Amino acid sequence: MKVKTGIVKKITYILLIVISLLTIWQFKSSEIEKCSITLKWYKSYKGETWAKVRTGMLWSFSYMGAMLPKDSFDKALTFSDSSQFTLNIHELGFNAAALKALQVICDSIKKTTEYKKNGSIDLSRFFVISLYSPYNYYKITNAEKDYDSYLANYPLSGSQVFGVTKSAVSKGNRLIRFGADSALLRLGMVAEEGYGYLIKKTFTPVKFETIAIMSNGQFRYAVYDKAGKLSDAANPELSGAGKPAKCMWCHEIVIQPLFSQNVAIPTMMTNEGFMLKVKEIQLRLDDYRKTLSTDIDFTKRQDHTQSELLYIGFMEPSDYRLKQEFGKDSVGLKQALKLKTHTYSEFPFLGNLYIRKNIDKLFAYPKIPVPDFVREKSNNEPDYFRH
Repeated sequence: MKVKTGIVKKITYILLIVISLLTIWQFKSSEIEKCSITLKWYKSYKGETWAKVRTGMLWSFSYMGAMLPKDSFDKALTFSDSSQFTLNIHELGFNAAALKALQVICDSIKKTTEYKKNGSIDLSRFFVISLYSPYNYYKITNAEKDYDSYLANYPLSGSQVFGVTKSAVSKGNRLIRFGADSALLRLGMVAEEGYGYLIKKTFTPVKFETIAIMSNGQFRYAVYDKAGKLSDAANPELSGAGKPAKCMWCHEIVIQPLFSQNVAIPTMMTNEGFMLKVKEIQLRLDDYRKTLSTDIDFTKRQDHTQSELLYIGFMEPSDYRLKQEFGKDSVGLKQALKLKTHTYSEFPFLGNLYIRKNIDKLFAYPKIPVPDFVREKSNNEPDYFRH
């Protein structure tokens, strides 16, 4: 009898372990499902290849903070055909806070009419909603909610200050601050924009454009207003800095040197001192990036262009792309092709282009809203977190 009781206890114990393992597996599967999304690739131009799109996606996720461990990206993809695939975002090396934010974004997308109808979302629309919509981007990259919190994490005490009196970005004066922290990932960099003149000591900042270096070697951008709250963009009355996406476009993967012949403020860093400081930080950053084992190749300085082409080709689609989105001979396509076109001077090979907000109105079902502009301040900013 005792032997039978012992056997029953062992079987019960084994069953409990199996049930526990199954529960854990189901939980993990559920979490992975929440952070998986099916994406559809529409070619924007005839020369667009999967290799180019893959590079663009890598850089886009890297800009969001993904570590992208070596050989992780391809393992995260499951193709249903040559242009549609499910992406397991869990595999890309995001931290827990970023994954939580991306789960909210993915869940919100999956509930839309567009996703339910197509079983997918345009991969470029996905990036415009996540990476290029400031408040969603801030949540993914865990940007500090206010300027004081930024300063707590990236101290500017003892900072070096440089006055910009002739800026390629600001319409007026600009003040640049470099934090004094010796740790690269705690080095604060801030550009203050406002009214008045540095030389006359009347300069009053009303916007704070910040840079931090993420653990994956990419810059993280955030804009704060006069009250220290997160803002979607720089003040267009004062600056052409635009949204964080414009910072990415301008800085690319480097700390930008001077573009204009600046007249330095005598009590601040000289032009030469500023250039040396920029070079010093860039060298430190380059050395740090060399230590990373990642799918991103930082030595290929132009690869970031592929991420820009993903959103440009979407926000300003060609007729070549629209034929794929609408389907040939559709009513929507015929209406779209009657609209006014333009060309993109930087990338003329894209052809004759249309404006996304005009195109989305022509579909037979509601499209997931995107900003009017990626780089500039927009009246329509998707915010899945209601900042």
